[in-house]
Amino acid sequence: AVVFRQVGIGPIKLLPVGTVAHAHFAQHDLPTPQAGPDHIVVGPDGALYFTEQGAGTIGRLVIAGATFTQLGPQGSLDAGGLAVGPDGALWLTEPHANKIGRITLEGVLSEYPIPTIDTVPGEITAGPDGALWFTETVNIGRITTSGTITELPMSTGTSPTDIVAGPDGALYFTDYSRGLIERLTPDGSLTIFALPSGAHPGAIVVGPDHALWWLDVGQNEIGRMTTGGAVREFSIPTGSSGLTGLCVGPDGNLWFTELDSDQIGRLTLDGLVTEFALPNGSNPDGIVAGPDGNIWFTEPGSNQVGELILRPHAY
Repeated sequence: AVVFRQVGIGPIKLLPVGTVAHAHFAQHDLPTPQAGPDHIVVGPDGALYFTEQGAGTIGRLVIAGATFTQLGPQGSLDAGGLAVGPDGALWLTEPHANKIGRITLEGVLSEYPIPTIDTVPGEITAGPDGALWFTETVNIGRITTSGTITELPMSTGTSPTDIVAGPDGALYFTDYSRGLIERLTPDGSLTIFALPSGAHPGAIVVGPDHALWWLDVGQNEIGRMTTGGAVREFSIPTGSSGLTGLCVGPDGNLWFTELDSDQIGRLTLDGLVTEFALPNGSNPDGIVAGPDGNIWFTEPGSNQVGELILRPHAY
């Protein structure tokens, strides 16, 4: 069980700004100064992998013993988004190099140039069809595990932000600029869902209830949408919290990072929010549920990887 003081809210009644809970957490220093940890995923070997944007590489953290290593030499990667592919390798976007990268757990790197210049690839996810799908400035891209890239032009003005494989065999992506969520089938059929006025959706995941959950950065809320388009939003108690990362926890709740307020948040499926305070300057960013049953997150502000302890370690 989580060790904390419960200060949850309902979907309507709000907590006073600044009211937080306390939890056991640990912070692990990165060996490379100013590594810039950002996106974080669980690898097929149970280790945590994360982009080090300042160091230009991928970091690896073995949970037992908190041992850090790096894949590839520093400065070799222009790492953006990060995902685990169906082939057991790590796949990443390289926004400045305009490439998609593939790196094995042994550190062997392959790079695939995107045909259209200056697309600025952003986020990437494993798709329902055995390929990887990624966002571009105005399009959605697809790459097979053998490296073949296809780009799908979207509707005029589209600005894809984050992307996830939905529970219905389609891809869903957020459109921060236009305040939309869009559904794209692998064969190219597009459906657009309007969100409440003022919405600016960022990170998106599939919840344990098979709905889409996303961070509404514009409204400082977390949204939920069914595959049929029914939308509901939940307010975050701390204003201007700087919502960035989002994941489903091992407890069946949504966990998120508040970069600007140095907090980790938890949202239950019925709308109860709890916030956990971190040291000032942590700036939590990427977040993932670890294989040990705890919540792990990157802290670019303190150059650390943080751990919110839900369960005692077994080792």
